[in-house]
Amino acid sequence: MNPFFSVIVPVYNSSEYLCECLDSTLRQSFGDFELIVINDGSTDNSYQIIKEYENIDRRIRSYEHCNSGQLFTRMKGVEKSNGKYCIFVDSDDTIDKDMLYELHTYLKEEKYDVLFYDWKKTNMNNSSVLFETATVFTILSKETVEKKVITSSAINSMCLKVVRTTIAKKNNEYDKYKAIRYAEDFVQTLDLIDKSDSFAYLNKTLYFYRIHCDSITHQKLYSEFSLYPRVLEFGYMQKWGINTKSDIACANSFLINCAFDNLISFLPESEDEKKLYLKGVNVIQKELDEYGILTNYNPKKVNFFKICIVKWVYQYHWRIERVLLLLYKIIRRFKSITGR
Repeated sequence: MNPFFSVIVPVYNSSEYLCECLDSTLRQSFGDFELIVINDGSTDNSYQIIKEYENIDRRIRSYEHCNSGQLFTRMKGVEKSNGKYCIFVDSDDTIDKDMLYELHTYLKEEKYDVLFYDWKKTNMNNSSVLFETATVFTILSKETVEKKVITSSAINSMCLKVVRTTIAKKNNEYDKYKAIRYAEDFVQTLDLIDKSDSFAYLNKTLYFYRIHCDSITHQKLYSEFSLYPRVLEFGYMQKWGINTKSDIACANSFLINCAFDNLISFLPESEDEKKLYLKGVNVIQKELDEYGILTNYNPKKVNFFKICIVKWVYQYHWRIERVLLLLYKIIRRFKSITGR
């Protein structure tokens, strides 16, 4: 008989925290689950730890492949899953001991495709609330969820939602996303929301996110930055009819901030340079807003965007050649995707 839940854990060089992660799942008060662990080409002793756990607990199934990124690894876990619902846990995080029990309480009749829940950072007292509601459990409309993922990053993480397995398995084209190492959760969330029909939210803190310099989220290399996830977002906005002036402005502003955040990787870490960076961001945001780039999605205006950034970088920093190279790559990628 298939389990109710499949807990999927992608692992990459997480030996320091992996035992704590696996233990938090195996100690669940609700026992009808399988634990699928995918080793994404780790170079530390994560694989040895996984095999040790697999040998002592029959609920664990492990798999291994060469390093392919978090999105691709998660989808491999989905492919191997037998449960009615999939839950995603990063290998350096932990979950509440009653997490599966709480989720099963609201999912046992299988009414919902996606159920969201709250989280908090392990070094903080306050939880992050995904939706402002007056009740512990709330049924959400598809329109509400679509608007939320476009205008906020609150529900982007795959670790903050349990998903019906048949929905998660609908997209079998994830090979084309294999090279994506930036905004993987966002790409996967957009697809799941699009394919799902029923949503709910449980206002309880069930997931604990660990902040440290080696976490998967903090390993993103700026050389892997891609505008593809943001261009993908605009496609879903059109499909879902989210096209007001403020919605487009919000999406464009986030895209531009992503580019700024990557540009700063070429600057020294001194406080003076950071102050200049923030000053430059404010100036360029103002110029972009005046020219309508933040309120009108028009790829033809990308050149103006490039000129603004180059003007600022040239004025404040001497490593212009590296920044120009990055900008060239960003603009070329953006134009190839949009066909402009």
